[in-house]
Amino acid sequence: MVSYLQRYVGGDYEGVWEELRHLGPIPESQFEDCTAVARETMQRVARHVSRLAEQLTDLGLVSDSPLLEPPTAADHAELDPLAGEIGTLPIALDAYQRYVGGLDIVVPVDQDRTVLQSVVGGDFS
Repeated sequence: MVSYLQRYVGGDYEGVWEELRHLGPIPESQFEDCTAVARETMQRVARHVSRLAEQLTDLGLVSDSPLLEPPTAADHAELDPLAGEIGTLPIALDAYQRYVGGLDIVVPVDQDRTVLQSVVGGDFS
């Protein structure tokens, strides 16, 4: 049987996440595979968000505050005790905190929306 991670890395992003959503509580026998998918997903998110933040900054579409604050060792150190206090975090949230960190993309309303549309696509009218 092909693992979720192998399928995900092979490009079946939506299919894998659709199945993971339908799993409900993750069976212990699949926990590592599901966690690996969440980590791979959030590593991709971190790369894409970093690139987007760089482009928005270069275009002058964002404020002076940092858009992306990668997680630190201190952030990682807080995750396990937090899980001990409130229970296991959802795998995607845990992976997000470990690989993406803080994200604050706010584009002022008065910015030229056509420039923003050229960067991220979509209709912002």
